[in-house]
Amino acid sequence: MDRLILYCRAGFEASCADEIMAMAGSSGIPGKVATGEGFVTFFPVGEKPVEVLARLNFRDMVFVRQWLVTGPALTGLPATDRVGPIMARVTALGVAVGKVWVETPDTNSGRVLSPLCQSLTRFLDKRLQAEGLLDPGASWQLHLFFLDTATVHVGLTPSTNGSVFHMGIPRLKMQREAPSRAALKLEEAMGHFLTPQDRQKRLRPGLLAVDLGAAPGGWSWYLLRQGLRVTAVDNANLAAGLLAGGQVRHVRTDAWRFVPPKPVAWMVCDIVDKPTRVAELVILWGRQRWCRETIFNLKLPMKKRFAALQHCQDMIHGALEQAGLAHDLRCKQLYHDREEITAHLHFHRE
Repeated sequence: MDRLILYCRAGFEASCADEIMAMAGSSGIPGKVATGEGFVTFFPVGEKPVEVLARLNFRDMVFVRQWLVTGPALTGLPATDRVGPIMARVTALGVAVGKVWVETPDTNSGRVLSPLCQSLTRFLDKRLQAEGLLDPGASWQLHLFFLDTATVHVGLTPSTNGSVFHMGIPRLKMQREAPSRAALKLEEAMGHFLTPQDRQKRLRPGLLAVDLGAAPGGWSWYLLRQGLRVTAVDNANLAAGLLAGGQVRHVRTDAWRFVPPKPVAWMVCDIVDKPTRVAELVILWGRQRWCRETIFNLKLPMKKRFAALQHCQDMIHGALEQAGLAHDLRCKQLYHDREEITAHLHFHRE
């Protein structure tokens, strides 16, 4: 067990590698990285991989969907008996596990392996139960990360310091009546950044929200479904039917110039623009105390994404600290984000 494997969106391997090197380095853990398609391998120097997991918080990772500690891959698995060699490696780990995830990179070649993964999951569940290695209260989750039909990494993730989703991907269903697939982005964001208790308290029916750059209305629709009263700001048209019932008010104006008549609970923003300009808009809303919290997207450049994200985070932290505003800022590349990063900013006010 000499390395970490970190799942990420295909095409974002460099960002994921930059992130793990920066976070591990800030904790005094040097290392080196290698990239595959849809994943990154981190080899710590002078520390065991399990120590890296103990010293870093998965919730702080932006580009990482899941991570696991593992060793060299099992190769040359026979098509007639893959379970045997895998179970020998699992038994050698010497720990019980709470669950087994059979996974692949989130790539076209990885998706071809899905039928194999599904069938192996059933067999392995039975074997783990029969050998007393499956314990719902265990501290570790077992991951089998298949690169092809004959190559697999056998690894472990701490039950309380990793993603709770298969392949790190929440499975959300697109509602037929939603104006756009963007509704899934906000639904995933609320599920990621807020606990169920948070959502019950801070998405209460009747609260006020502003949706900047709302058209065609996917984010407004999601907030409306939670019972919030929404001001949708966009010069373009909203989806037909969104205004029925009077809970959504459409203001045809530029989102950059809009000033709310009174403070609101939420401001959400999914505007396509430079990330620094969106950061400046968020800072304005914070300084003016126009909202209690906000979820917004940052459309990062094609190159040096991690550096661009750090710059935006530093901008926001610096400006709000200068204004004396206590706050929490968290960012994540969500599954439904595609090429962008979603951020949640919560102001602590009496």
